[in-house]
Amino acid sequence: MTIMNDQISNRKNEQKIKWITLLSLGLILVLGAFLRFYQVGVGGYGNDYYAATVKSMLTSWHNFFFVSYEPGGSISVDKPPLGFWLEAASAYAFGVNGFALALPNVLAGLGSIYLLFNLVKKPFGRIPALIAALTLAVMPITIATEQNNTIDGMLVFMLLLSAWAFFKSVEKQKLSYLFLGVVFLGLGFNIKMLQAYMVAPALYLVYFLGTKQKWWKRLLHLGAATLVLAVISFSWALIVDAVPAAERPFVGSSSNNSELELIFGHNGVDRFTNGRGSGSLSSSGNRPGNGQGDFPGGNQGGNPPEAGDLPGLSAGTGTDSQPGTPPGSGNPPAQSDSSTAGNAPGEGGQMQPPKGGNQAGGGNGPQNGGGPGQMGGGRSFGPGQSESASIFRLFTLNLGTQASWLLPFALLVIALFIIFFKRVAAGKEALLSVLFWAVWLLPMLLYFSFTRGTWHTYYLIMLGPAIAALTAIGFWLIEKVGVTSTILSKALLTVLTAGTVGYAVYLMTPYTQFFIAFAIIISTAWLIAAILYWIWPRRWSLFLMVLVCMLAPTFWSVMTVRNTADNSNLPSATPSFDNSSNLPANSQYSDKEQSLTEYLLENTQEGTYLLATMSSRQASSFILSTGRPVLTFGGFTGSDDAVDVTKLEDLVNSGQLRYVLDSGDLQNKEQIYTWVKENCKVVDLTGINNSSGNSGQNRPGGGFGGQSSTLYDCQ
Repeated sequence: MTIMNDQISNRKNEQKIKWITLLSLGLILVLGAFLRFYQVGVGGYGNDYYAATVKSMLTSWHNFFFVSYEPGGSISVDKPPLGFWLEAASAYAFGVNGFALALPNVLAGLGSIYLLFNLVKKPFGRIPALIAALTLAVMPITIATEQNNTIDGMLVFMLLLSAWAFFKSVEKQKLSYLFLGVVFLGLGFNIKMLQAYMVAPALYLVYFLGTKQKWWKRLLHLGAATLVLAVISFSWALIVDAVPAAERPFVGSSSNNSELELIFGHNGVDRFTNGRGSGSLSSSGNRPGNGQGDFPGGNQGGNPPEAGDLPGLSAGTGTDSQPGTPPGSGNPPAQSDSSTAGNAPGEGGQMQPPKGGNQAGGGNGPQNGGGPGQMGGGRSFGPGQSESASIFRLFTLNLGTQASWLLPFALLVIALFIIFFKRVAAGKEALLSVLFWAVWLLPMLLYFSFTRGTWHTYYLIMLGPAIAALTAIGFWLIEKVGVTSTILSKALLTVLTAGTVGYAVYLMTPYTQFFIAFAIIISTAWLIAAILYWIWPRRWSLFLMVLVCMLAPTFWSVMTVRNTADNSNLPSATPSFDNSSNLPANSQYSDKEQSLTEYLLENTQEGTYLLATMSSRQASSFILSTGRPVLTFGGFTGSDDAVDVTKLEDLVNSGQLRYVLDSGDLQNKEQIYTWVKENCKVVDLTGINNSSGNSGQNRPGGGFGGQSSTLYDCQ
C-alpha cells in the first residue's frame, strides 16, 4: 500500500512539474513573441531589395519561380528561392507591407525557441531547456534579424529542424530520420546557400558518433545522405541554369549568369576573401564596376528577356500598390538611399555611440562605404564594420552588444565540461550534445573573427542557438558539480556570473548617459543573487543568477525593438532611448522621388519599363511604389553585366524603355554611359536634375536620393 501511495504521489509530482514546465515555456514564448512582434513593420518594408523582389514575384508564376527582382523579369535576386517563396505567400495573404514580409521570420524565430527547448531537454532536463529557450528568446541580434525580412531567421529554424532529426536518428536508431535531417539541411541551403552548410560538420558528427552501427555502415549511411542533400540543395539551381538565358532572368550578382557560379562565387568564395568585392566601396555604397572587367570573371554572356517579351508583365497583380498609384498612398516605399550595404542607421533619438570608429547608432553611424576598405579584414556592414580581423573581433564594444553578451560564458562551459566530465558522470547523450553545440559554435566563431570576405552584422544570428544551449548546459554543469562539492559549485557560479556581469558593464561603458545607473543596478542584482545562492544553494537561487545574467541582453533587446529609425536594410541590435526615434527611417519618400515618379508614370505606358537605373539602390523604391518594371544595368551592386549596350539600344528602339536615371554612378558602365550621353537628352525636371546635366560628378545640393542625379529621355 505504501509503495502504491508513493507511486501515486510521484505521478502527481511529475504531472505538477510538467505543467509548471509548460507554463514556464509558454511565458518564455510570450516574451519572445512580444519582442519579435512589437512594432514589426513600423519601420517600413525592411530590406527594400528583398521587398521589391517579393512584390515582383507576385506579378507572375514565372517571376515567382525565378525569384525575379523586378516585375519585368530581367534579373533575379542574389539568393535562392525558398525564403522568398514563404515571404511571397505571406504578402499574398496580408499585402506587401513590412509586417507581412517579416512574419515568416518572426514565426520561424518562435519555432526556433521551441526547437531549442526540446533539443536541450532530452539530454539535460527541463530547467536547462528553459534556460536555453530564455537565452535565445532575448538575444538582441536574433530579435533584430527576425523582425526583418532578411531570411536568416528562417535559415536558423531550418537548421534546428535538421538538428532535431539528426538527434532523433541516433535516439531511435532509424535511418529515415537521418534522411529527413539532410532534407531540412538542403531546404536551408535553398534559403541562404552555403551558409546552411556551416552546421553540417556538427550534424554529421552527431550521427557518426551517436549511432550504434558499424563504422563502415555509418560512412555508407552518411554517403547516401550526402547524395540526398546534394539533390535537395542543387535541384533548383540546376533547373535555373538549364533554362536558356533568354527565357529567364539574369542571375543577379553572378559573373556568368549562372546559379552555380553565384553559389560558389558571390555567396561562396567572396564570403571568405575580398573576391569580386575587393577594394573600397563607392560613395553610393555600391561596388565599383564598369562592365569591362573590373572584377575577375566578368560576365560575357546571358541576356535579359528580349525586347517586347517581358515575362509576367501583369504589373501590380497580387500586390497592394497598383501601377499608376502615386507614392505616399498605402504602405510607404523604402527610401532609396538606404538600400545597400554600408548605409548609416537612422539618427534621431538613438543612444550616443561608443567613441571612435564607425559605430552603431547615434548620428555618426557607419558611413556609406567608408569602412570596408580600411578595416584590415572583413567587409562587415553595420556596427562592426570598423573591427579588424582578430580573435577579439566579436568581443569588441561594437559587436559584443549584438550576440556576445553570454559568449564568454558559453566558451568557458566547453572547457569546464571537458574538465568535469568524469566528475558529473555525464552520459553519452549529454556528451554528444555538448560536442554538437561546440562544433556548431567554434567554427562560426573563427569565421566571423577572421573572415576577410563580405559579411553583415545580422549573420551573427547563426551563433544564437549554440550560445543559448551552452549557457544552459553551464548552469546544469554547475548544479551537477554541486552534488560532490558544494563549495566548488558555488565558486564556479560566482566566477562565471561575475565575469558575465562585468563584461556586460564593459559593453555599456561608452553610453555615459545611463552607464552609472546600469552598472549599479546590474551589479547590485548580481550581489544579492550571489549572496542568496551562497546561503541557500537551491535551484531557485541558481535560477535567480540566470535571470541576472539575462538582464543586460534583455534590456538591450527591449531598447532595440523600440528603435524603428535603424537601417532595416541591414538589421542590427541598435537601441533607442528616445521615443522621438520611432519614425520609419526607410519609409520616407522624398519630394524629389515623388515628383520623379509622378513624371515617369505620366510619360510611360503600362507594360513597359518605368526607367532604367544603375543598381537596385535606385530601383527598389520605384518598384515598391508603382509595381512597374525597372531595369538595372548592374543588378544589386551595380557591378553585374546584366544589360549590355546592344540590349539597351534594342529596348529603347522597341519602345520598351524610354528613361534612364543616372545617380552619379552610370559612368562605371562606360559603354552604356557613352551611349546614353550621345543618344539621349537631359530632362529638365526642377529639383531632380542638375542644371548642367553632367551625371558623372557629385556636386553639393545635387539631385535625386541625396546625390547628383540626371534623368535622360532616350525616346
